[in-house]
Amino acid sequence: MVEKEFHISETQLPLERLSPSFELLLSYWRRKRANWPMPARADIDPLELRPVLGRIGLIQVKTPGPRFTIRLRGSRLECTPDDPRDHQDVLAVRPRRYVEMAVHHYAEVCTRSEPMLHEIELSFREMRYRYQRLALPLATDHRNADMLLTCHEDNDADRERFFEAYANRAKQ
Repeated sequence: MVEKEFHISETQLPLERLSPSFELLLSYWRRKRANWPMPARADIDPLELRPVLGRIGLIQVKTPGPRFTIRLRGSRLECTPDDPRDHQDVLAVRPRRYVEMAVHHYAEVCTRSEPMLHEIELSFREMRYRYQRLALPLATDHRNADMLLTCHEDNDADRERFFEAYANRAKQ
């Protein structure tokens, strides 16, 4: 089974290790939150995020649970034709271990009410794909996270090769 061939490793990184584009996004988030614990989605203007817009995702936080729904995926985040689309539950994402890791990260960002940075490496047979994900909480009431703004930094070609190989193997 293809799931048995899939491996994942993850490391939480300190925010001091942000790349320049992540640093710009975190600075933007901090400005928009003003004196609140976090900004609201309404405080975020996509036009101000042009440099990273294609790598941004919005994840809706639903309670009880929490449960997470893909609200919006940037154009550079799609990997295969079978990828979950906007407004689908993250549980539709495959492989299962990847979903479990993402849900754990998202829940932790909501609990902490603060940004988190992770480096994630996926491996499948001889294929490897590494990326970093910055997750920033958003809250309509500025206090209780009800959405996450995520941004990925990776190599597009590596991501496409990895997920194409995984999807092809899953169809066998």
